[in-house]
Amino acid sequence: MKRIYKKYKKWIHAVVFKKIVEYLQRPEVEGAVADVIAEKLPDKKGFGNKEQKAIAVVVIDKITDKVAVSLGLKAD
Repeated sequence: MKRIYKKYKKWIHAVVFKKIVEYLQRPEVEGAVADVIAEKLPDKKGFGNKEQKAIAVVVIDKITDKVAVSLGLKAD
């Protein structure tokens, strides 16, 4: 089993990471993660969950784009 893994390690990682990046780039996943981040951040006057969620979506999108490009995939 170790020889098989060693032989196909790069291919396995490429397929797995491609699936992970494609999943994370979905708008509904980005929105769900942004909701969780926005709830954890403390609210400031004029900067509530709505604004925090908008910023979190942009940050998550940028992160997933950087990961996709580093893996040789298309950025969102």
